[in-house]
Amino acid sequence: MVMQKRANYSFGKELKVEFNNSKRIELINTMIIELPVLRARIGASQADISERIGVSRQTYNAIENSKKKMSWTVFLALFAVFSSDERTLKMLDSIDIFKEGVAKEL
Repeated sequence: MVMQKRANYSFGKELKVEFNNSKRIELINTMIIELPVLRARIGASQADISERIGVSRQTYNAIENSKKKMSWTVFLALFAVFSSDERTLKMLDSIDIFKEGVAKEL
């Protein structure tokens, strides 16, 4: 199944990105690996990030430590947090999370 998302980012472009389930899993797994570094780069605690994305600190901790699966909704919330900060936006591109799809459109 292919899911389509339309989103408006502060860059002023409307993006149409299609991700199948295997691509979603790949993106989620890459994000999980990089979460501690992304979080540290913006100087945020687990509690700070969990509050910004709307989950408990315990849930965020379990996701960051690969003890709980990350949902697509949480992935998108984390993308919104990290892509809105100059310190992590470039890193998202450099760690290959958005080489296919979103980064090409930005």
